[in-house]
Amino acid sequence: MKSKILLSGGGTGGHIYPALAIADEICKKNPDVEILFAGTKEGLEKNIVPQAGYSIEYIRSAGIERRFTLENVKNFSLAIAGLWDAKKLLDEFKPDVVIGTGGYVCGPILLMAGLKKIPILLQEQNAILGITNRIVQRFAQKIALGDAGASQVLKGDLQRIKVTGNPVRPDFFQIGRQEARRKLGISEDEKLLVITGGSRGARSLNMNSLGIHRWVKETPNLRLIHGTGTTQWESFCEFLQNNSLEITDSKREVCPYLKNMPEILRSADFIISRAGALALAEIAVCEIPSLLVPYPFAAEDHQTANAKSFVEVDAAVTVADRDLTEERMRRAVMEIFEGTEKLSQMRENVKKIAKPNATAEIADMALSLLERVES
Repeated sequence: MKSKILLSGGGTGGHIYPALAIADEICKKNPDVEILFAGTKEGLEKNIVPQAGYSIEYIRSAGIERRFTLENVKNFSLAIAGLWDAKKLLDEFKPDVVIGTGGYVCGPILLMAGLKKIPILLQEQNAILGITNRIVQRFAQKIALGDAGASQVLKGDLQRIKVTGNPVRPDFFQIGRQEARRKLGISEDEKLLVITGGSRGARSLNMNSLGIHRWVKETPNLRLIHGTGTTQWESFCEFLQNNSLEITDSKREVCPYLKNMPEILRSADFIISRAGALALAEIAVCEIPSLLVPYPFAAEDHQTANAKSFVEVDAAVTVADRDLTEERMRRAVMEIFEGTEKLSQMRENVKKIAKPNATAEIADMALSLLERVES
């Protein structure tokens, strides 16, 4: 009879892609394990998980804010319904181990798994433990942390905690810098700058990037790839045209979504980005110096905490979203590029915090739980 693992994580790519990376690594190490995902019909997992070749079942769930609102009343009822859905799913699938990588769906699944005494592996991506994970961490036999900072609020047996870093998709390790640059048509003597606010975009990054676009256009051996986010594509194109700039030319490529992210990041010399945990893990394994502008409305300002480890080793500079201006963005990047050794030194510093073995370590933690169940 096959061993079974239920993976729970959803809502955004930051929760889904780590779960998929863990699932792939578990199957690679033990092909006999049966994997099932739990998600919600409203999250991105509805499309991403089946496309990756895994089965998924859905439960009802929603986030609950820390203040009274009418929306909160509705979300609370969904969360209660989610507990019933989670119990039904656990009873039917009968997993030997449950893994949670974050998102609203994890609350009901991990809470019910804990009550049913099913072994749990909790994977926390951010430097500040999320509300759901703070609640369910007491049930977890193993906890894998993306950042050591999250350990400060953990209680109980500290032996169950390991700072692994965050899982990164295998695609990022399957292509080298030279091959990636060849595919993108970037020569060895060109420097590539990337701007991205993620799949949905970051308005402050987009609207303050005009100086960067003009600088790239005027500077030899400099290229730019800018992902605006799908929701901001049209408005940003209009913004460029109103400022007498083409949307794309021989030195600048502007697109709504960066589909070939492994090739782009492997080719990059510098990136301007938010400080989401998954984005930082990818930036680190690709050894890219960065300007990080943490999302100001992230829960408990966890993106600022995420960026801290990069700043401490001089692998990145940060600017608060409220302080970001076109001139400050342009000047911050130019100072790094124009410094004789600054860019190469920052690249060396990124290597100090990269965790390329994170996925394998987390998979081993899950399989060790499975061995306990089977023994």
